Amino acid sequence: MDNLFRVSVKGVLKVNHKYLLRKNERDEWELIGGKLETGDKSIKSRLKTEFREEAGLRVKVDGHLEPWVYKIGDRRILILPYITEIMSSRKKKSLQNEELGWFINKELDSLNLPDGYMHSIRQTVPFGSYSYLKGGEAGFPDSMFKVYVVIKDINRKTRVLLENHQNPREIAEGVIREKSLSGVKLISEPSTRYKNNIFINYRIFR
Repeated sequence: MDNLFRVSVKGVLKVNHKYLLRKNERDEWELIGGKLETGDKSIKSRLKTEFREEAGLRVKVDGHLEPWVYKIGDRRILILPYITEIMSSRKKKSLQNEELGWFINKELDSLNLPDGYMHSIRQTVPFGSYSYLKGGEAGFPDSMFKVYVVIKDINRKTRVLLENHQNPREIAEGVIREKSLSGVKLISEPSTRYKNNIFINYRIFR
């Protein structure tokens, strides 16, 4: 089980210079989204479902952002963030213990917002986040995935199994060092899924 990950799909939604966030059971603000399940049709369909259920919003997925690993206590959760856009909305009843909020960019720094989400919102390179597990917090169901980091270079692909203590970018940068490449740029490409496998894709640009 050491090399299996829970996966959560999250969406960055910006409307009129404000970002939509929700407060979780750890009293942190986070992006809208939720766990990927083995029975989900696709990664994007899970994200759309979460927006409908949590915020009463119908969204489209405009683009991907770089994945990162979130450590919550002894759990390791792969975060797959995307850029989203509202297509329509409906009146939504408030759910118990749920709080939603819209925040402008300068307000984000004063929130209890994990660093990884901040990197996703501001589209900077993520290096993971850590949060303490709150006592009595409900656990994630056992939808677990093998995660591979795929680095594409001209006509070659290098695939590395992501281990529990690693972040995806660390793997990709390690491959670049092993190849003794200099003056190259590492670009994140959309993640893909096949059955219970997640592929985090990078491309090397020379």
